[in-house]
Amino acid sequence: GEVLEIPVGGVIQGSLYWYVEETPAVPSRIGLELREQGGRAVARLWEPPHFGDPPPTAWLASWVYGDHHNLPLPADLPPGEYSLCLAVLEPSSSRALPWEDGGLADGYLCIGTVKIVR
Repeated sequence: GEVLEIPVGGVIQGSLYWYVEETPAVPSRIGLELREQGGRAVARLWEPPHFGDPPPTAWLASWVYGDHHNLPLPADLPPGEYSLCLAVLEPSSSRALPWEDGGLADGYLCIGTVKIVR
């Protein structure tokens, strides 16, 4: 797949689109992590989808909601390739909800490769 190049200390900007099959019964948060090859998160962002307005519990079935997130990267992050991973988190426990078609053991789904450059 395509590799996204971001400068050291930059920001990963990403858009997600959520198709709602049925209105969620409980609120959720989005987890975005940039992970090194060993799986350790080197940058993390947890925030409500759609900035919480409206909250997912008010989303309408059969609608698509656009969602934008900015993941700031540490200024001292070494150049190299990292995995960008996504999860939908329970707000009370921060436990990742399972994906229908796979994902990692911790509930995250790696969605791309990011190359940090000087």
